[in-house]
Amino acid sequence: MLYPVRILDARGKLRKLVSRQELSQLHWKNFERMISGEFNMMNSRKRSGQGDGLNDGPDYEEETLESDT
Repeated sequence: MLYPVRILDARGKLRKLVSRQELSQLHWKNFERMISGEFNMMNSRKRSGQGDGLNDGPDYEEETLESDT
């Protein structure tokens, strides 16, 4: 269930009131984009040439655990 959201300015005065219906529409629009792949973070980074650095490989040399017996 979504509740109305109040957006306040620095002085605490009401700037905008976002209704439950508007929040619901925004949620489902973003959900549809995510399902269709528009919000796929990995694909957008690969297209832009930026990586997250997580899958670039280790920063150390890997050791093997082979026994000498």
